[in-house]
Amino acid sequence: MTEENRRIKAITRFSYGSGNLIGSGALAISGAWLLYFYTTFCGLTVFQATVIFSIATYLDVILNPLMGFITDNFYQTKLGRRFGRRRFFILIAIPCMIIYPLLWVNGMSFWYYLSTYIIFEVVYTMIMIPYNTLPVEMTKDFNQRTYLTGSKAMFGKVANFLAAAIPGIYFYYFNKDSATPFFLTGLTYAIIMITSLIMLYFNSWERPTDDVVDESTHGFMEGFNKLFT
Repeated sequence: MTEENRRIKAITRFSYGSGNLIGSGALAISGAWLLYFYTTFCGLTVFQATVIFSIATYLDVILNPLMGFITDNFYQTKLGRRFGRRRFFILIAIPCMIIYPLLWVNGMSFWYYLSTYIIFEVVYTMIMIPYNTLPVEMTKDFNQRTYLTGSKAMFGKVANFLAAAIPGIYFYYFNKDSATPFFLTGLTYAIIMITSLIMLYFNSWERPTDDVVDESTHGFMEGFNKLFT
Protein backbone atom coordinates (compact mmCIF):
# COMPACT_ATOMS: atom_id res chain seq x y z
CA MET A 1 0.00 0.00 0.00
CA THR A 2 1.51 3.35 -1.08
CA GLU A 3 1.74 6.46 1.07
CA GLU A 4 -1.09 8.27 -0.75
CA ASN A 5 -3.45 5.37 -0.11
CA ARG A 6 -2.66 5.17 3.58
CA ARG A 7 -5.73 6.99 4.81
CA ILE A 8 -7.96 5.79 7.61
CA LYS A 9 -11.18 5.04 5.76
CA ALA A 10 -14.44 3.57 7.02
CA ILE A 11 -13.38 0.08 5.92
CA THR A 12 -10.09 0.58 7.78
CA ARG A 13 -11.88 1.43 11.01
CA PHE A 14 -14.33 -1.42 10.55
CA SER A 15 -11.57 -3.94 9.84
CA TYR A 16 -9.41 -2.82 12.73
CA GLY A 17 -12.33 -2.85 15.12
CA SER A 18 -13.35 -6.34 14.02
CA GLY A 19 -10.05 -7.63 15.38
CA ASN A 20 -11.48 -7.14 18.85
CA LEU A 21 -13.97 -9.91 18.16
CA ILE A 22 -11.02 -12.10 19.04
CA GLY A 23 -9.83 -10.08 22.02
CA SER A 24 -13.23 -9.84 23.68
CA GLY A 25 -15.37 -12.64 22.25
CA ALA A 26 -13.14 -15.70 22.36
CA LEU A 27 -12.18 -15.14 25.98
CA ALA A 28 -15.76 -14.31 26.95
CA ILE A 29 -17.02 -17.63 25.59
CA SER A 30 -14.24 -19.70 27.11
CA GLY A 31 -14.47 -17.79 30.38
CA ALA A 32 -18.19 -18.45 30.63
CA TRP A 33 -18.36 -22.07 29.49
CA LEU A 34 -15.02 -23.85 29.32
CA LEU A 35 -14.88 -24.85 33.00
CA TYR A 36 -18.42 -26.24 32.76
CA PHE A 37 -17.52 -28.06 29.53
CA TYR A 38 -14.36 -29.59 31.00
CA THR A 39 -16.04 -30.84 34.16
CA THR A 40 -19.32 -31.98 32.55
CA PHE A 41 -18.31 -33.55 29.24
CA CYS A 42 -14.56 -34.16 29.42
CA GLY A 43 -14.24 -36.09 32.66
CA LEU A 44 -11.98 -33.52 34.29
CA THR A 45 -12.22 -32.59 37.93
CA VAL A 46 -12.50 -28.97 39.00
CA PHE A 47 -8.90 -29.20 40.23
CA GLN A 48 -7.64 -30.44 36.85
CA ALA A 49 -9.50 -27.68 35.02
CA THR A 50 -8.10 -25.10 37.42
CA VAL A 51 -4.59 -26.42 36.82
CA ILE A 52 -5.07 -25.90 33.07
CA PHE A 53 -6.21 -22.31 33.52
CA SER A 54 -3.49 -21.56 36.08
CA ILE A 55 -0.66 -22.87 33.91
CA ALA A 56 -1.91 -20.83 30.96
CA THR A 57 -2.19 -17.70 33.13
CA TYR A 58 1.36 -17.99 34.44
CA LEU A 59 2.63 -18.76 30.95
CA ASP A 60 0.98 -15.57 29.74
CA VAL A 61 3.23 -13.56 32.06
CA ILE A 62 6.17 -14.75 29.95
CA LEU A 63 4.44 -14.76 26.58
CA ASN A 64 3.37 -11.11 26.57
CA PRO A 65 6.82 -9.51 26.92
CA LEU A 66 8.36 -12.23 24.77
CA MET A 67 5.90 -11.51 21.97
CA GLY A 68 6.55 -7.80 22.35
CA PHE A 69 10.29 -8.40 22.03
CA ILE A 70 9.83 -10.60 18.95
CA THR A 71 7.56 -8.16 17.11
CA ASP A 72 9.73 -5.16 17.99
CA ASN A 73 12.70 -6.83 16.30
CA PHE A 74 11.02 -8.88 13.60
CA TYR A 75 11.70 -6.25 10.93
CA GLN A 76 15.30 -7.51 10.94
CA THR A 77 14.14 -10.72 9.23
CA LYS A 78 13.17 -11.16 5.58
CA LEU A 79 9.67 -12.19 6.60
CA GLY A 80 9.32 -9.10 8.76
CA ARG A 81 10.42 -6.79 5.97
CA ARG A 82 8.09 -8.46 3.49
CA PHE A 83 4.93 -8.99 5.56
CA GLY A 84 5.42 -6.52 8.40
CA ARG A 85 6.84 -6.97 11.87
CA ARG A 86 3.32 -6.86 13.38
CA ARG A 87 1.03 -8.00 10.59
CA PHE A 88 3.02 -11.16 9.84
CA PHE A 89 1.78 -12.68 13.08
CA ILE A 90 -1.80 -11.73 12.29
CA LEU A 91 -1.39 -13.44 8.92
CA ILE A 92 -0.08 -16.73 10.30
CA ALA A 93 -2.73 -16.68 13.04
CA ILE A 94 -5.49 -17.07 10.44
CA PRO A 95 -5.09 -20.85 9.94
CA CYS A 96 -4.24 -21.23 13.63
CA MET A 97 -7.83 -20.34 14.52
CA ILE A 98 -8.66 -24.01 13.99
CA ILE A 99 -7.42 -24.47 17.56
CA TYR A 100 -10.52 -22.77 18.96
CA PRO A 101 -13.09 -25.46 18.08
CA LEU A 102 -10.54 -28.09 19.14
CA LEU A 103 -10.90 -26.76 22.69
CA TRP A 104 -14.48 -27.99 22.62
CA VAL A 105 -13.95 -31.64 21.65
CA ASN A 106 -15.25 -33.89 24.40
CA GLY A 107 -13.94 -37.22 25.67
CA MET A 108 -10.22 -36.49 25.41
CA SER A 109 -7.46 -36.67 28.03
CA PHE A 110 -6.24 -34.07 30.50
CA TRP A 111 -3.07 -33.62 28.45
CA TYR A 112 -5.10 -32.93 25.32
CA TYR A 113 -7.04 -30.15 27.03
CA LEU A 114 -3.92 -28.72 28.63
CA SER A 115 -2.09 -28.70 25.28
CA THR A 116 -4.93 -27.19 23.27
CA TYR A 117 -5.57 -24.47 25.83
CA ILE A 118 -1.89 -23.51 25.99
CA ILE A 119 -1.73 -23.41 22.18
CA PHE A 120 -4.81 -21.21 22.16
CA GLU A 121 -3.17 -18.84 24.66
CA VAL A 122 -0.05 -18.66 22.49
CA VAL A 123 -2.10 -17.91 19.36
CA TYR A 124 -4.20 -15.36 21.24
CA THR A 125 -1.07 -13.53 22.44
CA MET A 126 0.43 -13.76 18.95
CA ILE A 127 -2.59 -11.83 17.68
CA MET A 128 -3.34 -9.34 20.42
CA ILE A 129 0.16 -7.96 21.07
CA PRO A 130 0.65 -6.88 17.42
CA TYR A 131 -3.02 -5.91 17.10
CA ASN A 132 -2.88 -3.42 19.96
CA THR A 133 0.14 -1.66 18.42
CA LEU A 134 -1.37 -1.16 14.96
CA PRO A 135 -2.99 2.27 15.53
CA VAL A 136 0.44 3.74 16.30
CA GLU A 137 1.86 2.00 13.23
CA MET A 138 -0.93 3.13 10.91
CA THR A 139 -1.16 6.85 11.66
CA LYS A 140 0.51 9.65 13.58
CA ASP A 141 -2.79 11.55 13.77
CA PHE A 142 -4.25 11.36 17.29
CA ASN A 143 -7.79 11.85 16.01
CA GLN A 144 -7.46 8.98 13.55
CA ARG A 145 -6.07 6.75 16.28
CA THR A 146 -9.10 7.67 18.36
CA TYR A 147 -11.39 6.52 15.55
CA LEU A 148 -9.56 3.19 15.43
CA THR A 149 -9.68 2.61 19.17
CA GLY A 150 -13.33 3.70 19.20
CA SER A 151 -14.11 1.09 16.57
CA LYS A 152 -12.25 -1.45 18.68
CA ALA A 153 -14.41 -0.59 21.69
CA MET A 154 -17.59 -0.84 19.62
CA PHE A 155 -16.67 -4.30 18.36
CA GLY A 156 -15.91 -5.28 21.94
CA LYS A 157 -19.62 -4.76 22.65
CA VAL A 158 -20.51 -6.75 19.53
CA ALA A 159 -18.22 -9.54 20.70
CA ASN A 160 -19.92 -9.65 24.09
CA PHE A 161 -23.30 -9.93 22.37
CA LEU A 162 -22.09 -12.74 20.11
CA ALA A 163 -20.50 -14.52 23.06
CA ALA A 164 -23.94 -14.72 24.65
CA ALA A 165 -26.07 -15.16 21.53
CA ILE A 166 -24.20 -17.92 19.70
CA PRO A 167 -24.14 -20.42 22.58
CA GLY A 168 -27.73 -19.49 23.39
CA ILE A 169 -28.90 -20.36 19.89
CA TYR A 170 -27.17 -23.72 19.92
CA PHE A 171 -28.41 -24.49 23.44
CA TYR A 172 -31.93 -23.83 22.22
CA TYR A 173 -31.62 -26.38 19.43
CA PHE A 174 -29.38 -29.00 21.03
CA ASN A 175 -29.80 -28.54 24.81
CA LYS A 176 -27.02 -27.66 27.25
CA ASP A 177 -26.81 -31.30 28.36
CA SER A 178 -25.14 -32.19 25.04
CA ALA A 179 -21.54 -31.44 24.04
CA THR A 180 -22.65 -30.59 20.49
CA PRO A 181 -23.62 -26.93 21.06
CA PHE A 182 -20.23 -26.23 22.65
CA PHE A 183 -18.31 -27.56 19.68
CA LEU A 184 -20.59 -25.74 17.23
CA THR A 185 -20.12 -22.53 19.19
CA GLY A 186 -16.34 -22.91 18.95
CA LEU A 187 -16.53 -23.70 15.24
CA THR A 188 -18.84 -20.79 14.49
CA TYR A 189 -16.74 -18.32 16.40
CA ALA A 190 -13.56 -19.63 14.77
CA ILE A 191 -15.08 -18.79 11.37
CA ILE A 192 -15.93 -15.31 12.64
CA MET A 193 -12.37 -14.82 13.92
CA ILE A 194 -10.84 -16.03 10.66
CA THR A 195 -12.98 -13.55 8.73
CA SER A 196 -11.99 -10.75 11.10
CA LEU A 197 -8.28 -11.52 10.80
CA ILE A 198 -8.43 -11.59 7.00
CA MET A 199 -10.14 -8.19 6.97
CA LEU A 200 -7.67 -6.84 9.50
CA TYR A 201 -4.62 -8.03 7.59
CA PHE A 202 -5.68 -6.65 4.22
CA ASN A 203 -6.88 -3.30 5.57
CA SER A 204 -3.97 -2.42 7.82
CA TRP A 205 -0.38 -1.38 7.31
CA GLU A 206 2.80 -0.44 9.17
CA ARG A 207 5.28 2.39 9.11
CA PRO A 208 8.42 2.03 6.98
CA THR A 209 11.28 0.13 8.60
CA ASP A 210 13.44 3.27 8.77
CA ASP A 211 10.91 4.89 11.10
CA VAL A 212 10.93 2.11 13.67
CA VAL A 213 14.55 0.99 13.97
CA ASP A 214 15.21 3.12 17.05
CA GLU A 215 12.14 1.72 18.83
CA SER A 216 13.32 -1.88 18.88
CA THR A 217 14.12 -3.64 22.13
CA HIS A 218 17.57 -5.16 22.51
CA GLY A 219 16.76 -8.04 24.82
CA PHE A 220 13.92 -10.00 26.33
CA MET A 221 14.36 -8.35 29.74
CA GLU A 222 14.10 -4.91 28.18
CA GLY A 223 10.78 -5.94 26.67
CA PHE A 224 9.71 -7.35 30.03
CA ASN A 225 10.69 -4.15 31.84
CA LYS A 226 8.59 -2.09 29.44
CA LEU A 227 5.53 -3.63 31.05
CA PHE A 228 6.31 -1.74 34.26
CA THR A 229 7.67 1.56 32.93
